Amino acid sequence: MAKRSQTTGLPKTRKSKSSDASGEQSAAASKSKGGVKRQYRSRAEREATLQRRIILGTAITAVVLIVLLIVAIGFEQFIRPNQVVATVNGKDIFVSDYEKRIQMERAAINFQIVNQYAAAIANGATNEILNSIFSQEPYSTWLREAQVKEQLGSRVINEMVNDELILEELNARGISITEEDIQEEINKFFNFDPEALTGGDEDGEEAVDPTATPTPFVSPTPSPEPTPTPQPTADAEADDESEGENVDGPTAIPTTAISTPVPEPTLSVEERLANFNDTVENFYQSVLEDTDLTRADIDAYFEILARRTALQKVVTEDASNQEMYVNARHILVENEGDAQDVIDALANGESFAALAQAISTDTGSGARGGELGWAPVRNYVEPFADAVRDAEIGSIVGPVQTQFGYHVIQVTAREEREMSDAQFEAEKAQMFQEWLQELRDEQTDHIEITDRWLSNIPTRPQLVLPGQ
Repeated sequence: MAKRSQTTGLPKTRKSKSSDASGEQSAAASKSKGGVKRQYRSRAEREATLQRRIILGTAITAVVLIVLLIVAIGFEQFIRPNQVVATVNGKDIFVSDYEKRIQMERAAINFQIVNQYAAAIANGATNEILNSIFSQEPYSTWLREAQVKEQLGSRVINEMVNDELILEELNARGISITEEDIQEEINKFFNFDPEALTGGDEDGEEAVDPTATPTPFVSPTPSPEPTPTPQPTADAEADDESEGENVDGPTAIPTTAISTPVPEPTLSVEERLANFNDTVENFYQSVLEDTDLTRADIDAYFEILARRTALQKVVTEDASNQEMYVNARHILVENEGDAQDVIDALANGESFAALAQAISTDTGSGARGGELGWAPVRNYVEPFADAVRDAEIGSIVGPVQTQFGYHVIQVTAREEREMSDAQFEAEKAQMFQEWLQELRDEQTDHIEITDRWLSNIPTRPQLVLPGQ
């Protein structure tokens, strides 16, 4: 039998509330040893802590902004200018070079446009005449390039690629550029003829050396785009009419008040030379003020264009100043079947002039019996030009298809004529461009143009016309 638990026979002791509280405090105290002890802080202490946090956050933000600014400046000053926009046979063209070239081209374009505009106004040109002048090449192209930066940027990046090819070719041929070559380009840009100063003035004074005070400057005008080939029926009367038409869009010239022309006094040789040098120096200073270019940049750019001229002289040295002229007439119809009907009718004895007047869709020449008159072969579109160049005199040729329709042609005469100086220079420029394009086509695999040129086209200096 189990023993009963022994007891004292005294009542059990009850825990007092004070001892319970003491235990809780003890437990809380012991709990606080393993956790975070909460402390009471005054309002001033809390505000001071908040202020320190704000100051710290502001300092961190400022540091971040400074770092970003340094990075941006570093990118703008060191990284972006040294990015590559094109590579030619392993030679890199950098953003910095491209931007300088754009600014130089803008300065050259602006100078030509402003000078032509001012001269036209001084001679009493009406708004219709102004619009006619600036709707023609090269001014129409220059105006578009001055206002549409992507068009200028595209031309410049391609010209810079070509310039590298030209430099390689000059080196391969052992051709170097002289100071006289550079001065010749300066004279062309300012339309200055030093030979006009070498004969002395009317008073018999000694001639002034036109190179006595040379001022190296900006390049000649940018090469204009080739003029579109006129259609076969284009004649002098149509050209005269078109020159008087107004133009709209980016090439339109703003309306301005027309002043009465003031006759200029006749200048002596010394005065003309002084005016030339003043014009060069004034424009030189304006380029330095309006762009990021230095004198060395301008000189280097000018030498590039002198290289182009030097190579063109070599490439076109065998060019002839003779060109073929033809006297022809034609009948233009819409389809090949109608053209064949015309040929059959002529073979059966029908009058060429009567048929042209009756059915030719070229109403201009049709009214004249299809006569186009004497014109250089180069004036015609290629299929038509090929036909009149090789046609037997007096025979009927056709149908010849062009973008205008189908032609039945008869050449009545053909002969070689000597070109004018201006025509011959234009012909040589075209020959050189074709030669240069062939050279570039051969190097296609060694030429790379990136899309960075699109995002790095400067808009300075801006074109500002006199009085605007």
